[in-house]
Amino acid sequence: MTNAVKKFDGDPPWWYLLLATAFTVLSVYLYFFFIKWEAEGGRRTINWVIALIYEIGGKWTVIALAQALVWFCIYLAVMEYKERRTWR
Repeated sequence: MTNAVKKFDGDPPWWYLLLATAFTVLSVYLYFFFIKWEAEGGRRTINWVIALIYEIGGKWTVIALAQALVWFCIYLAVMEYKERRTWR
């Protein structure tokens, strides 16, 4: 009888936590970006998707979407961790 090594092909949980951290940093950056932009006015260059979301719902919609991505990544990390624990 041979001992088969269980191999898991999914992304590791730390990857999703790293993405969650990146989205958190992005949301903080966008918050201060929009605060400064609204105070000073003028023209600034931003991604067209972020500009569209800002035009539809304002800065809080952009930040809420970024935070929703944070929580989704945390959810994926927890689910991945639980699935990997069952492989042992």
